[in-house]
Amino acid sequence: MEQYILQLKDGRKKKFFDELLSQLDFVEVVNIMKDGKKATVALELMEALGDAKAHLHGTKKLRPAKRLLDEL
Repeated sequence: MEQYILQLKDGRKKKFFDELLSQLDFVEVVNIMKDGKKATVALELMEALGDAKAHLHGTKKLRPAKRLLDEL
């Protein structure tokens, strides 16, 4: 099973997008934002992915993994 996290650029299209997905029998929509704990984890994960992307583009410097592990 493949999983995706999507962000709609235009919030006014949400109803249309939800209807479109409901017509696809091979897609199951899971709303992780309804569960507070899962929503927090999802938002932190999206932030971390954004940080990693910025690092790859050279716009953000991240700490080396060794330094992070040493702090634990």
